[in-house]
Amino acid sequence: MHACCNRALSLWVLSPLTAALALLYTPAHAEITVLHPASTLKAGSPLSFTLLLDNPGQHDTTIALPATLKAMVSSADFPVVPLDLQRAANSPETIKLAPGAYRKVAYEAALPANLRGTIRVQLGGFDTAPVLISLGVMPTGKDTQNSAPASITDANPAPQQTTQDDGTPATSATVATPGQQTAASPTLLRAAESRLSAYEPMYFGVGKNGDVTSKFQISFKYRLGLPENPASRSFLDNLYFGFTERSMWNLSEDSHPFEDSSYMPSLFYYVSDTGVKASWYNRLGLETGLRHESNGKAGDDSRSINYAFVRPILHFGDPQKGEWVVAPKLYYYPPGSDNPDMRDYRGFVDLDIIYGTPDGWQLATTLRKGTSSDYGSAELQFTYPLTRLWPAVGGYFFADVFSGYGENMLDYKQHSNIVRFGYSFTRQTW
Repeated sequence: MHACCNRALSLWVLSPLTAALALLYTPAHAEITVLHPASTLKAGSPLSFTLLLDNPGQHDTTIALPATLKAMVSSADFPVVPLDLQRAANSPETIKLAPGAYRKVAYEAALPANLRGTIRVQLGGFDTAPVLISLGVMPTGKDTQNSAPASITDANPAPQQTTQDDGTPATSATVATPGQQTAASPTLLRAAESRLSAYEPMYFGVGKNGDVTSKFQISFKYRLGLPENPASRSFLDNLYFGFTERSMWNLSEDSHPFEDSSYMPSLFYYVSDTGVKASWYNRLGLETGLRHESNGKAGDDSRSINYAFVRPILHFGDPQKGEWVVAPKLYYYPPGSDNPDMRDYRGFVDLDIIYGTPDGWQLATTLRKGTSSDYGSAELQFTYPLTRLWPAVGGYFFADVFSGYGENMLDYKQHSNIVRFGYSFTRQTW
């Protein structure tokens, strides 16, 4: 594998053992390299990955190629879109390589037509860095030549021989040559991985229950450490600072006052996949930490509460066809809060249930049960991506239904029912 790395320092290299277990069946030793697709794709063009199969051993080896490769594509509007990349039609199911020979095999899939801007692609089955691709007009002429990626071989590559499907020597057309596409450098990819990202849904909704009121929420999280290994699950590598503000705005009164705002800083550990596997779910994430909530007011209108929480996040089903996410959030309230009876209305467990697809509608429900049978709340949020209606428009159509106690901190002892409609910048993703 070191020889392969020396040939192409900027390639993503998968160890032969890992590749054999994760993707391909190889009776003999073989090295597998993933080649980066073009950094810019014309909108509507297919996404393509190429595998470079190398036989550094002393004996012939036969490699069985899978029909499909799995990839996950995300953008600002579509957090996760699964893709199945199909093996090229002219590629055989098995390839026989003579010692010192190597061969390229292409896999391709059509990208969703409503993707825009820069997308992030993670190829499954390989321990490789994600790819950042800009969707737009491809550079032409001189610009294409100037932006050609680095070579996948040494500056002075030694002559190598590949084999045809029947194992006989092939021409140099299948040998890797300068000008082929390579992976972006790890430094560039790490720089593009923003520490700042959306946390809870961000939206603006308007409804009427007596007065016309607006509820809007702004929320972000900041990753304090950015690990060298994107798959790291260590505590410090996945420690976040989060902040959420939720405000209630009265639009009926002449001065349009803000009736109440909640400010919610938090410090928490989060991983989207703990690596804990079971047959009855697809993926298990985890979020746990500390949070303070306050309405920032003084005197009799002051409201605040502190708590620690643990939230396992279970994923069920196929994300492409419809995925269920179930995330119970367990609370612990330390002594000393200004409003200790608030826990009676909130209870000690929230239950978030989400169903939907990344590029389609999503229904998210939050159920909260207080310590009394009369207390608690239910909130349902429906979102639909506007790119499905107008491809150049981001965000989501937003509908929100709330019934129960504690929609805002100031009036946490009052029961309310209201329906709101509006615009959502982001929606819940785990």
